[in-house]
Amino acid sequence: MDPCAQDVVRCDVCDNNTAEMHCDTCFVNLCKACVGEHMFDESVDHKIVKFKSRKTTPIYPSCLHHTKERCEMYCTHCDTPICSACVASDKHNGHKISQLLEKCDIIKKNIEEDNEELRSKLAPLYQKILHDLEMIIRKVEEKCEEASKLISQQGDKWHKEIDTIVSQLKTQLGKIKEKEVKNLKVNKGEMEIALSKISSVLQSNEERLESNDLRTAIEYKSQNATLNKGLEIVDVSLPNFTPMEINQQSIREQFGALSTDVSEGHSLITTNQLLMDKPIEVSSIGTGIDYLKNIACLKSDHIWTGQYHSVELFDFNKKEKIKSLRFDGGFFEQVYDIAVLQNGELVYSFSGANAVYIVRNEKAEILINLHYWDPRGICVTSSGDLLITMKRKDQSKVVRYDGTVEKQVIQVGGLLRFDYLYITENRNSDICISRDDVIEVFTETGERRFEYTGHRPPPKWNQAFTPKGIATDSYCHILIADINNKCVHIIDQDGKFLQYIDCGMRRPWGLCIDSHDFLYLADNKKKSTQIVKVKFLNL
Repeated sequence: MDPCAQDVVRCDVCDNNTAEMHCDTCFVNLCKACVGEHMFDESVDHKIVKFKSRKTTPIYPSCLHHTKERCEMYCTHCDTPICSACVASDKHNGHKISQLLEKCDIIKKNIEEDNEELRSKLAPLYQKILHDLEMIIRKVEEKCEEASKLISQQGDKWHKEIDTIVSQLKTQLGKIKEKEVKNLKVNKGEMEIALSKISSVLQSNEERLESNDLRTAIEYKSQNATLNKGLEIVDVSLPNFTPMEINQQSIREQFGALSTDVSEGHSLITTNQLLMDKPIEVSSIGTGIDYLKNIACLKSDHIWTGQYHSVELFDFNKKEKIKSLRFDGGFFEQVYDIAVLQNGELVYSFSGANAVYIVRNEKAEILINLHYWDPRGICVTSSGDLLITMKRKDQSKVVRYDGTVEKQVIQVGGLLRFDYLYITENRNSDICISRDDVIEVFTETGERRFEYTGHRPPPKWNQAFTPKGIATDSYCHILIADINNKCVHIIDQDGKFLQYIDCGMRRPWGLCIDSHDFLYLADNKKKSTQIVKVKFLNL
């Protein structure tokens, strides 16, 4: 028998002939002679393709309500796939309907983003924790060994009557060593299990990405949030032995006492572990724009700027301007803020024109007409929504848009109007707003969580807190540009101050953070014109 013949795929019907065709509906391999027989079953909408093309045709799920139909559309309102018969029924009247392939493309993009986070952030962080655990275990063992030698040295100075004391202390030390090392090894095992879980999730996600079965995408549930919570290293008690001068009247006390120094546990995403003591200015690029304000990340090392009636794109690696676009506008109209959509398109709020614009084919067109409201800050959420701050007479508010449809309104600062209203979304879905003298943070549903009004003692310039640009990183840190104090405040997701980034003589205004958690800041100082790239995390 020819060994190569073992690799030939046979027809699943006759089991004799070579499979030249494939039914994407039934997942059956067919020879040409058996295609007609397979098609006799009219209860199923058979889709016959060439065998080599069997993985290229999308496999649409069967409709739960119309058994002979396939779901090729998706109802956003009901969050479910639907067929053409469902669309024709009254059940989905007025609902937003889209193509199922488009929905699955979005889901698969989310899977790819999850995989990128698992690879580039979570897996390395767990590896770092495992390394730290091994170092702590070694330190516990070294300290125990050191204490054991001191006890032996002290014991040698005594006579047989104190041998019992030596034995007792060594036993106590052994118990400490056994307990602490055991706890740390258990902790290490938990980390290894978590890392194994990440590998398993990555493999499963890769299978979903490669699968042409759209139901696997529809049923996908991200596990990143669970894995992102992290595990903690247990508190470690490190033994110390303190030798004492021999005194016959108090032999037990003079021999020495065994004590421990408690080492604080470290969370997987502990701020002390992540934040650098002294952030590093990695590089900078001159833009030629005086009083630079607004910046946004297109991708790592590619930064948009927006000022007056123009936007420009810069490449940090090549230190050059890639693109420059200028828009028509009146004297009192100007680009107030910019953001990048998930598909890479640039949007900007045009103050004075009461509209938000989108740049397509290097031309600006109105995306959202705000009528009597003047737009301010703008950001794109993780779900793809737009958050826009705006003002009108004596009012300020935040509006969430799904495309061009208004979904949510949040009143900012009561019935007061603020000139500066920058906005960003945190990793935990909180909405963070920077206004004239305070940071306001709301939940995703619009409930006010907390306010941040600066930190005492103030930075070295000792000026009033003057927040401008605001950004968040992958670990829910909130970064705030304080222009008058020439620094960036870092607070956690609950408003606790963590540290300053000293900007020297720079006046930070706009902020953005790329996918690798590098901070970019716009220097508003006259004649500086620079965007500065800063590393502030220990990654």
